[in-house]
Amino acid sequence: MLRRAHMSLRVLVCSCCAAALVMTAGCGSDGLAPQHSQASLVPNTPARPLAFYDPKSTSPITTSAQPAKFPIKAAIVQLDQVAAPDDMLQKLRAHPELFSKLITLPGLAEERETPTEQMNRLRQVTQQMGLDYVLIFGGIVDHGSKGTALCIADITIVGAFIVPSRGVEVKGRATAALVECTTGRLVTTFSSQADHTAAVPSAFVEVAEHNSVEARQSELIAKLTEDIIAHAKQQSVN
Repeated sequence: MLRRAHMSLRVLVCSCCAAALVMTAGCGSDGLAPQHSQASLVPNTPARPLAFYDPKSTSPITTSAQPAKFPIKAAIVQLDQVAAPDDMLQKLRAHPELFSKLITLPGLAEERETPTEQMNRLRQVTQQMGLDYVLIFGGIVDHGSKGTALCIADITIVGAFIVPSRGVEVKGRATAALVECTTGRLVTTFSSQADHTAAVPSAFVEVAEHNSVEARQSELIAKLTEDIIAHAKQQSVN
């Protein structure tokens, strides 16, 4: 089965906002961030942002048909990370007609802080900085490997280094949510996905899997950024 690589999206969105994301035995999963820790996102996190809505929250996220009025002033947060990627920030800031002001805030939870408390804190800090929205994102990358029909060649040294006897499979999903600071209203969500499969010699399977995970992480962030820009442009015209 696939292992899960958490792309820095904590349970935070689970109870207070709404932004979530989401192959063979012995494999793991990494987040959108470069490191390959398995301690970021809660396993079995639903892929739909509204699945995280907590009706018991003291400041629940609500939904409304009213769209954001671009350009907007927003804080962008990559969950479980100190800051959003520079490439993402540069691409979003290249559209001042959509984002008149955009800063990045740490997405790390404080000790013993619940998801609802973390979201409320982010909203409060954002408001104090004169911003109107919080753009939260994260994701997961499932990855693993298994033997192909050519795995018999692994019994020889030459075969292990030359014959593509292992199949590598990587599946990534990323999600972002735009939340209004004053009301906690979930304005809209964005998403991206990136999949990859390849056959490699068994001697290089770990390296190939690692490289593919990192490539998918970068691809997911790039696609998510494109989706945010495209969606914002569409709303700014309407």
